[in-house]
Amino acid sequence: MKKHTLFKQNSVYKISGTILCSLFFIASNSSQILADEFRGTLNSVSITDATGTNQAPTAKFEYSKSGNTYTFDASKSSDPDGSIVKYKWAFDDGTMGVGTTIDYIADPNSTTPLVVTLTAVDDGNAVNIIHQSIPVADNFELIIDNLDKGFYVNGTFTTTKYKPGYYGENYGYIASGTKANWNFSIPKKQTYNIYMQWPIYPEKLGTAIPFILRNGKKKFNGTINQSINGGRFNLIGSFQLNPGTTTLTLTKKGITTADAIKITSSN
Repeated sequence: MKKHTLFKQNSVYKISGTILCSLFFIASNSSQILADEFRGTLNSVSITDATGTNQAPTAKFEYSKSGNTYTFDASKSSDPDGSIVKYKWAFDDGTMGVGTTIDYIADPNSTTPLVVTLTAVDDGNAVNIIHQSIPVADNFELIIDNLDKGFYVNGTFTTTKYKPGYYGENYGYIASGTKANWNFSIPKKQTYNIYMQWPIYPEKLGTAIPFILRNGKKKFNGTINQSINGGRFNLIGSFQLNPGTTTLTLTKKGITTADAIKITSSN
């Protein structure tokens, strides 16, 4: 049997002919080419007619992320001699969909990259399939409550359920001279959003409570107004952070509470 070297690591090949049906099945259902004829990792393949008169489209997508929801957009895909009539999406957990855009809800606790396959089909039935892994850091989301291991205080901290709108089982008040700390690990250098939740206590909680965010040699300072927007996570800032241990410290000024924080990658 004649062997064809069609795929190599990080390469793109265009092919046509009688083997296309088998190749299309393999390309659409796996990132690994297992047969002897195909070796390496599939990143992209274009499939045309046997004569090659119809040029294959070029599949391309961009994505944005809000919380755990990704929005994928293939509108920048193109076809040199016609138009694209169908977009097919496939994800490594078995989720599939069609359309120029699609929303996908990722597992916030995933430790593996999100693998996305887009297939663009043109009006002459030519196909281009692209395959992309989105780094695990792009899925990063972490919540640390005042009862979690990553939270600790230096001083006096009194927990209560007095006011509504807190996260988890309770929240606490910081006494004079006390510092509340949330400690966590950053997996990858990039920009992260940090949010904080406090109970609903209008016009009573502090309006300029100081915080310090320490990340290696980096230090960021800011203030938080807890007298408004209680009962939800509020963005306190976006920060370019390096991998490693990071600590958010809150210091009492006025009536100050400590409850939960949320960290997400901003990609």
